[in-house]
Amino acid sequence: MQQWIDVDGDTHRLIVVSSEAVYAEDYSAATVRAQLQRLEAGESPAQVFGSKATHVVLRSVKRVLQSSVDSDIDFDLGEDKEAKTESLTIEDAGIRDAVFGAVEQATYGRLRRYEDSYSKPRAAFASALTFSVLAIGTAIATQAAAAIRAAEEVEITGRKKGLKQMLVWVLDTLGPWGCSIIGGLLCAFALFVLIQRVQAPPHLQILQAKPYTPQHGIVTGFKYALLAGLWVLMGPGLLG
Repeated sequence: MQQWIDVDGDTHRLIVVSSEAVYAEDYSAATVRAQLQRLEAGESPAQVFGSKATHVVLRSVKRVLQSSVDSDIDFDLGEDKEAKTESLTIEDAGIRDAVFGAVEQATYGRLRRYEDSYSKPRAAFASALTFSVLAIGTAIATQAAAAIRAAEEVEITGRKKGLKQMLVWVLDTLGPWGCSIIGGLLCAFALFVLIQRVQAPPHLQILQAKPYTPQHGIVTGFKYALLAGLWVLMGPGLLG
């Protein structure tokens, strides 16, 4: 059994990896020392940690994922309808690596380690898609707001009238300038994230039983071709 204390401000997160499970819970500085002493005295983690603690049973883990751009270790549990993800946040990168290695050892070879380094185009795609959706959505909302402001009366028909009325009210309240400003800020944030991901593409460490194959560059190119097609179809109508 291995244990660590991850400090984030006044929060002290006690993390334990045993041969059966991963435990984690937040304490004050004084309390975490007392809990650690109980563990060192031989008390079971199941007795030391409370009901609100993170508790991941290793035999139910199907995949463990750690990314260089994230402070979480994600545990995929169960399958199909029973599938869920439990995330454990660890601020200290050294402790995060140590916990990941301890989990690998505790699975006794059932889960194999794979690594995947993103290329810059692959790293940028999610943010590029987000930016595209936000930019197109902003243009649509701005044009709709202008049309609502110009109309003497907006007739709402069909189903979900309440939702449509609320949408019309929001667009009318914001107006074209409001939609443009809010959409522009969201687009700027998406571009900021895109630049960050290009400057430091993610490196993934993965534990899973099934063989892992990194995404081929051809797939990335195909995704960008579809994104370019979206702009070719939507762009002229929105910018015209």
